[in-house]
Amino acid sequence: MESGDPLDPDEFLPLKDESGKVTILVPKKMKFTDDKVLVEHFTYRGKDVFICRTALLPDR
Repeated sequence: MESGDPLDPDEFLPLKDESGKVTILVPKKMKFTDDKVLVEHFTYRGKDVFICRTALLPDR
């Protein structure tokens, strides 16, 4: 997928944060520890960075 390409809504699940103000699109195929999506956000060198430590690696 190239940057700027439209996302296929059938492949992603929209999740809102606790405030209800931020929506993150998560691939439906992704698996998470205890089915919980925990996303951390911080700014590094002026750029927003999001990481998810609960995401499980796909089976290879």
